[in-house]
Amino acid sequence: MGNTLQEKRNCLKWNLIVKFSHYINQSDKEDCVTTWIKFLWRCAHLNIAANKTLILGSFFLWWMTFSAKGFTEITELDCSLVISAGDAMQFSSTEIVATQSCAVITVTLMHTGKLPASGMGHNWVLTREADFRGVVSDGIDAGVSNNFILEGDSRVLAFTRMIGGGESTAVSFSTENMKTSEKYIFFCSYPGHWGIMKGTFLLT
Repeated sequence: MGNTLQEKRNCLKWNLIVKFSHYINQSDKEDCVTTWIKFLWRCAHLNIAANKTLILGSFFLWWMTFSAKGFTEITELDCSLVISAGDAMQFSSTEIVATQSCAVITVTLMHTGKLPASGMGHNWVLTREADFRGVVSDGIDAGVSNNFILEGDSRVLAFTRMIGGGESTAVSFSTENMKTSEKYIFFCSYPGHWGIMKGTFLLT
């Protein structure tokens, strides 16, 4: 009698594990929360939810699986950054932190104001701290048609076009030649804006 009961329990356990493995294989199409909810429902359906050892063991398996799958997507999202600026000539943040594990970083600039680019244009420019002043000075002579950036300036690591109220723009750049030990500055190169609209870019 005891052996028969134990055999039935073992059978249920293996059945559940097989089902759970099936859900893991489907995880590329469904988010991890949905997958876990379906798994718990299966536990209740098989009347073995009280078996804490199996549930905890399966949860550990689920956690390890999505550490390799789901969390990779979160890391990739961290490589895309958003910053905004309005008519008050101020970036939404004076510090941007990115990880060196991102081979390419994308920065999206959103102009939340209402004034046009001709009167209150903003862009996003990235340079080394040591090059900041020189890039600003040469950019003024470059003029609005060049987004106040000297054409072909190798000191500029990345920059967006100049935009006005309600517009957005983005730039993607490689971190291959950037170092965590170096200091970087981001700013708006529109004449007179760079004195206020600037911040530090940290690569960790």
